[in-house]
Amino acid sequence: MRRMAAVLVGLLLAGIGAVPTVAQAAPSSVTVGCTSGVGDSAGLVSAVNSANQGGPKTIVLGPSCTYTLTSAAENADGLPVISSSIGLKGSGSTITRDSSASRFRIVEIGSAGKLTASDVTISGGHAPDGANGANGPTGADSIGPGEPGQPGGDGTAGGNGAAGGGILVDGGGALSLSNSVVTANTAGNGGSGGNGGAAGAGPSGGPMEPGASGGNGAAGGDGGNGGGISNNGNVTLSATTLTNNVAGAAGSGGNGGNGGVAGSGAPADGGNAGNGGNGGNGGNGGAIFNSGGARLTTFPGAQGTNAVTNNTAGAAGAAGNGGTGGDATSHGPGNGGNGGNGGNGGAAGKGGGIFNAGLATLARTSVTGNSADGSGGAAGTGGAGGLGGPAGSNGSTGTGGTAGADGAGGGVFNNGTLQVNPTDVISGNSPDQCSGTGCPA
Repeated sequence: MRRMAAVLVGLLLAGIGAVPTVAQAAPSSVTVGCTSGVGDSAGLVSAVNSANQGGPKTIVLGPSCTYTLTSAAENADGLPVISSSIGLKGSGSTITRDSSASRFRIVEIGSAGKLTASDVTISGGHAPDGANGANGPTGADSIGPGEPGQPGGDGTAGGNGAAGGGILVDGGGALSLSNSVVTANTAGNGGSGGNGGAAGAGPSGGPMEPGASGGNGAAGGDGGNGGGISNNGNVTLSATTLTNNVAGAAGSGGNGGNGGVAGSGAPADGGNAGNGGNGGNGGNGGAIFNSGGARLTTFPGAQGTNAVTNNTAGAAGAAGNGGTGGDATSHGPGNGGNGGNGGNGGAAGKGGGIFNAGLATLARTSVTGNSADGSGGAAGTGGAGGLGGPAGSNGSTGTGGTAGADGAGGGVFNNGTLQVNPTDVISGNSPDQCSGTGCPA
């Protein structure tokens, strides 16, 4: 009996040990570390990467903590591109770019991403600038009689500045910000256009050799749109402030290259000069650029209204000047080369506060103190004509370009569908409150 009892107890204990354990649920949130107000920026980058790959979807930031990003994590973004649905919960927390770091925006929401953020400040982002264009090569001088000087090469265009100084929302992506601040962000500046190369000089003896032509200056790049937020998807703002953001400044056009001096061995004309490049256009939407097909919605939150204040549209680029025509030979009936034409100045940016080309629905939102009063880019001057020979004529002076258009829509520039609530305030903006089509009366 004792042996049977022992067997029964053993079986009972074995059965108890075989009871399956209950798996622990994966955590739904992760808190990013903070020590004495200094946040763990690497930990924040890691948390976003993990959330994109199926980890905790809610990221909690330390109270009154600043997370300073010192380099881009992906592409031109301080944080990894948001490619899933992620929540970001702050508590007076700040995510900023180190002012000495290379230029990158703070965050980009990809086409399949959704970011829902609260009580956080996004600051100091600077989307990358466009590259400066290369100058055209200088034409080689003649190497002897019968060998003309070589023409100058054309400059290459400046690159456009990147959009979204603080936040970029790609088509299909979504951003929801509540009780938050987007401040002191800048879209990328346009690069300067390259100058045209000067033509080489003609030979000092031998048969008639007209001067070669100078290269043309290239256009400056456009400034990036959306100093604070550039939206190509869906943005919803609640009790959020956008302030002191700036759209990108445009690049200037390159100058035209000078025409080549004619060969001196026989009467010949001087070479024509290259034309100046056009200035780039300033970026639109100092605070927010809402592109065609995108949706921007603001509504009051539990802690107050939205404010779009003291933001600035991008500055225009000046045009390049025309080059100087080449001189004719010093004897005979040769004519001087014509001066190059000046380029046209770029347009100043529009929408100091908001530039809307999609659907914008505003509710209990103040748009005040914003500026789109930049002057259009200066026109390029025509270059002087080259000197003609004793029996020839001087070259014609190039035609000057046209100055660019001044900025407009200090508060709002509307080129889409704008729905304004009676509780909205649009005032104190420069040079006007609203411009474009469908502005409120």
